[in-house]
Amino acid sequence: MSTFENPRPDSGELLETMVSRLLQGESLAAFSDWFASPDGPLATVAPRTDPLGARAMARALWAAVPLPQNRWRPRGLPKLERNDPCYCGSGRKYKHCCAAWADLPLPIEPEMLMALAIQHAPPQALDLGNLRTLPPHALAQAAMFWMEQGRPEQVERVLAPLFEQAEGLDERHEPAFDILMDALQALGQQTRRLALARRIGQSRDKALAVAALGREVSMLADQGDYRGAWAVFKQAQRAAPDDPQLWHLELVTLLAEGRADEARLRGPLLAAKARRGGFDELALVLQDLAEHGLQAAYEHMAEDAGGFDAESTRDWLALCAQVPDTLDADAVRAAYRIETQGTARRTARPQADAAKALTAGMRWLRVRPARALAALERRWQRRFPVDKPMSTQLLGDAEALIEDAFWAAEFLRLSPEGWMSVQVLDDLLLAAQERVRMDESAADLQAAWRLAEHALRLLHALWHTVPDAASARQARLGAEWAHAGTQPLLRLLAQVIDLGHACQRDVLALAEWGLALNPVDNHGWRAQVTDAYIAQGRAADALALLDQYPNDWPPAQHRRALALYVLGRPDEAAAVLAQAHAEYPAFMQALWPDMLDVPEAEQGPGMRLGGSLAAYDYRVETRADWVRTGALAWARSLALPVKPARKTSAATRKRAAPKGAAGMSNLLAGGTGAHDLALPESARQHLRRHSDWPRLHGFLAALAWAPDLVMPGRWLPGVLDWRTNALPKTQAAQLKAINADVDAIMRLYNSLNAPLANAQAGMAMPLPAPALAQALGTEEGGAVPDEAWHTWAAGFVQGAELSAAGWRRLGHPLQAKPLRRAGAASTSASAFMVLHALAARAPRAVAGDEPAWQPVQDDGQPLLLGLDDTPQTVPLADQIQGALNLLWPSVLAARLARQSAFGGAAIQFDSFSLD
Repeated sequence: MSTFENPRPDSGELLETMVSRLLQGESLAAFSDWFASPDGPLATVAPRTDPLGARAMARALWAAVPLPQNRWRPRGLPKLERNDPCYCGSGRKYKHCCAAWADLPLPIEPEMLMALAIQHAPPQALDLGNLRTLPPHALAQAAMFWMEQGRPEQVERVLAPLFEQAEGLDERHEPAFDILMDALQALGQQTRRLALARRIGQSRDKALAVAALGREVSMLADQGDYRGAWAVFKQAQRAAPDDPQLWHLELVTLLAEGRADEARLRGPLLAAKARRGGFDELALVLQDLAEHGLQAAYEHMAEDAGGFDAESTRDWLALCAQVPDTLDADAVRAAYRIETQGTARRTARPQADAAKALTAGMRWLRVRPARALAALERRWQRRFPVDKPMSTQLLGDAEALIEDAFWAAEFLRLSPEGWMSVQVLDDLLLAAQERVRMDESAADLQAAWRLAEHALRLLHALWHTVPDAASARQARLGAEWAHAGTQPLLRLLAQVIDLGHACQRDVLALAEWGLALNPVDNHGWRAQVTDAYIAQGRAADALALLDQYPNDWPPAQHRRALALYVLGRPDEAAAVLAQAHAEYPAFMQALWPDMLDVPEAEQGPGMRLGGSLAAYDYRVETRADWVRTGALAWARSLALPVKPARKTSAATRKRAAPKGAAGMSNLLAGGTGAHDLALPESARQHLRRHSDWPRLHGFLAALAWAPDLVMPGRWLPGVLDWRTNALPKTQAAQLKAINADVDAIMRLYNSLNAPLANAQAGMAMPLPAPALAQALGTEEGGAVPDEAWHTWAAGFVQGAELSAAGWRRLGHPLQAKPLRRAGAASTSASAFMVLHALAARAPRAVAGDEPAWQPVQDDGQPLLLGLDDTPQTVPLADQIQGALNLLWPSVLAARLARQSAFGGAAIQFDSFSLD
């Protein structure tokens, strides 16, 4: 007899198919034929299974799966006698054929089969009458399956009727109750959750009642009603004084209320109680809570989370373990050029009056790597391409870096000066953010925070003149997001603050520093800092911060009213709150109820200003402070006026949109924007006279073709430095010249992007050689010089480097040599290999005071390929045409996918004007 291999019980596809066929009433013969066939489920799961063994297993499963039409009982099979004909059809007696498989154990426990049957049962089989006959543990397991599949509405539909009344329920139903509570939370049905907890809290079964009372305690504490939470806790404690879940709940509630000193005193006593009861692991958790606060609870909850394979996780953690414990500040400053300027050099749009007031008199920091570190960063970015976030966003695409964590660690081991690089740390923190979003394990959180702490050391070394918020405000020294070189520095600080929230760290001082460096506050830290001040009893500091933003978005005035009330100025607070409530009543209406459901999603992009979702977020962030300070009870006593509601949410959204968002709103709406997409002849002549025209044309062509949207803020400041003619001497004339440059550049970009804006499947490549030759030809219409073709290729490669991760994702890595593996990747490498070879022949780019760009090899060394005197047998135009033809199918597919995501919107940017 052949060896039989049990199939893996976690084979989801096998279980799904198997249970579905059985619940549909498939006959034993048909099920056995499918199960044991060469193309059946065992062919891949257990390929060496004996066919007779497979049929025996199919027979056992067919008999063991409970069926709703059979009152949720297995149907079984008649017993076969030893001398009966064998069921397999061999013609032999059963004892001489398949009797050897008679005692074959089921690969799945009967309890799990019941849960699987419930999971896949038709809706009519899960009515209340059936539910009360089902094993509670199997029902809970099926509900857990639904939650793992992202189907909380199914959990609510099936389980809610079971818990409508507490009669007939006992401690066996506690797991199902917990999952139903989680499902209602996922659905945002907070009022139903509270009603359910209170109803089940009256159950006659002590264990089930205490579980429900514990849920009610947590919900009340989350809403800031600590008095009510402790009253319910005492009720649960009287019912079950030695219930272990109450020990944990007591400490968590103390910490949530800010009573950390009491928690530190109470923790060791509860931990000792847990050890006496034999709960050693719980004792460790309680001790950690007492010593380290809610951060310990968060880490324990995250320990079981997963999202990456073991090898990837090991490599990533090993990379983070290499982070140096110290940093030589002098060496860091020697590796950079640190400058200050009296005013911001240029901005994308005129700042609002409030922003101007905030930044008036500030000197601006500008930090750039010196030549050696810049070369290292280029090598790093070519080897580990990362899609940087747009503008002030913090989430990029660092998948390639995560996958190559082992080689990234080798890179930094061989080039440890990389730990001084802002760009390297920026990429590593983007990767850490991505891992933390997918895998909130304690190890990943600790690794992310280790990187964050090193990034802080780097920031302090570079901004040594402003090491903290106080000195930054005093020195009036800041940094601007509009400058491409400083943007990664500010993003480092923003990422550290964001990761600090994820790791449950106190980041108030960092947010204060961020506001001092960047008073315009691109990330809304002022709201977080204001709320933190009020929570800490620093209402005067909160009011001073609010005064710096007098015309801020709501609910800023609600925060002001709260701060004034806490300061003992109720008359002023009432006046402020009355005016704020008249304009935006949703905020107080969201604060007043003891429990509030999550509002329905709003239509359109963004969040409606003063709408129900914004009000709900404010409730979550601050209701505890309103309750604790007595301000909520005071506000109830006021006769607050209410103006008529705004007519449409769309109009409110339009009024609330920042002025600088006009270009992107046109993009999303598919509008034509401020000007035509065609390139006017005046703009063409302007760029020919004042810029490196072939390089600029190639650079913007690469941006138009980029797999990902590359925002102008990333490349426009650098491109402006390509001006070949000196600017005028007077400030007014300089501003006029720069505005003309920007307008012409954006018109050229839009003209190159126009053919792709409404791309159609199967369209031809939009840069054929004749059209490109006409664009690059001399003003007199003469032939294109070889140097122009080389320079155009250099511009294209330089522009493609801004979307290196996207090109790699499409199978077109920016390599100067062919890949060693065959297939599509080798073809893509040959496209950029051609472009790199042509770019190597181009003269150096004009770069102002920045290091001149040049194509480099895959190891970061200067690319010399193509500099010999070997005659070119293929015309340069045909070489570029061939390379673009290889790239075009992937570019078209990416653009069609982007069009689908944006609803077919044309992609265009308005021209910019400068202060």
